[in-house]
Amino acid sequence: MPQVFVLPRDHPNFFDWRTIAGTIFADKSSYIEDLEKGAPNYRYVFLRPRRFGKSAFLNMLCAYYDIHKANIFDDLFGPLYIGKNPTASKNTHLVLKFDLSSISVSGSVDEMKTSFNDYINDVLRQFLKKYSSELGYPEESTTINNFSATQSLRRILSLVGTWGQSIFVGVDEYDAPANNSAFAGGNTGLGSHILDRVQLIESFFKENFFAILKEGCSTLSDYGAVISKYFLTGVTPAFRAGISPLTAAAIVSNKRSLHGICGFTESEVRAIVRLYLRMNDQDAEPLVHSMRKLYNGYYFAMSGPDESSSAILPVYNPHLVFHYLSNFQSEGFVTKPEESTAVHSTTILKSISDVGEFSVNDLVELIVSKSVKSKIKAEFGYSELFSVGKDREITWSLLFYLGVLTLNPDGSLRVPNDIIKSEVLDRIAAFLRTQDKISTLMVPAIRNLKEGKAETFCELLEVFFSSRA
Repeated sequence: MPQVFVLPRDHPNFFDWRTIAGTIFADKSSYIEDLEKGAPNYRYVFLRPRRFGKSAFLNMLCAYYDIHKANIFDDLFGPLYIGKNPTASKNTHLVLKFDLSSISVSGSVDEMKTSFNDYINDVLRQFLKKYSSELGYPEESTTINNFSATQSLRRILSLVGTWGQSIFVGVDEYDAPANNSAFAGGNTGLGSHILDRVQLIESFFKENFFAILKEGCSTLSDYGAVISKYFLTGVTPAFRAGISPLTAAAIVSNKRSLHGICGFTESEVRAIVRLYLRMNDQDAEPLVHSMRKLYNGYYFAMSGPDESSSAILPVYNPHLVFHYLSNFQSEGFVTKPEESTAVHSTTILKSISDVGEFSVNDLVELIVSKSVKSKIKAEFGYSELFSVGKDREITWSLLFYLGVLTLNPDGSLRVPNDIIKSEVLDRIAAFLRTQDKISTLMVPAIRNLKEGKAETFCELLEVFFSSRA
């Protein structure tokens, strides 16, 4: 009976990938070596758009460093690059992992604080139970403060130091609380009441969570650094403006050597297609060609003055590749590819006004010229969201982090692929429907656009805006 292959779509659990027979994934374990080459005791932030494999990579790091996984290291990593080339840090740490998207910020401030306390304390209780023998069998009642997860976290870190242990701390979706509050409910504007709330959330997490982890990365009470390695994933460079405990963690997602941590290269996509659909190269080519137009084209590495990102292979959105192949395998065709997973991009695009300092005209120029020049802000506070749709640099930067834009080899910004282009064109189409001179021509153009034929729509744009110049 032939091997049954499984795609790990919506399931970023590395342990399951390695223990469920037939699970297909790309081996990204060589990047563990690259992370440690940069700094053996690293403190890194890694940013990518939504659904790009950040959680999966973090889960692999957790399995690699966990002292409780030493007895199954060969089962998990043996065939992989890092299994054949292990570093000195394998299976040497206690592992403490948080997912801040699990904290609800949709209710009142008091409800948000309750959710924070409940979630963080629950993670810490599980940590105490798992590593009880390494920590001297501590009493939960003397370690966990049910009313202050901040105090609980500080006590846990002190306890780890007391027993001479070290921790790998992973924080998945570290910017989710602020992002989910800022873009809640599909808001089409970023008013002062929203930003006031987001700033409050930003301050709360800085003071009650990230500041404690920063202490653990340096010194805590009479102990040295109990956090040996610290890896955060997110979408935007949030919580970093002004005096912030997160500035101690370096953003490395723009490093050329780490570009392939998340996302699939074309060779990886081809291998997945051949294996999952049992196709040869010739039969696989039409599918690869289709996905190349829809999901490929992302460059995230910043080039230096003497470098070109042309040497870096563009990457595909892995979630959308899995979706496409899953549908093709079950139906034999894909009539409507899944839409973009660029987080909150629709909200930002809708916040761009028809006229003003930054307007739909800028989006049209982007589509017609195929690129735009702008600096990318390396950090910002959520107060700067006031400037989205007004300040060019902030707006282009946010669109880059959300995956609506990506880099060209020369450092300019462009739309990465057809799926994202359709989102931008939808915003432009909403504006054009209000223009009498062109409204009658919009119906066939939009019909073609919905069918994936953007050429007619783009030609219409050029004619309309050149007539207004």
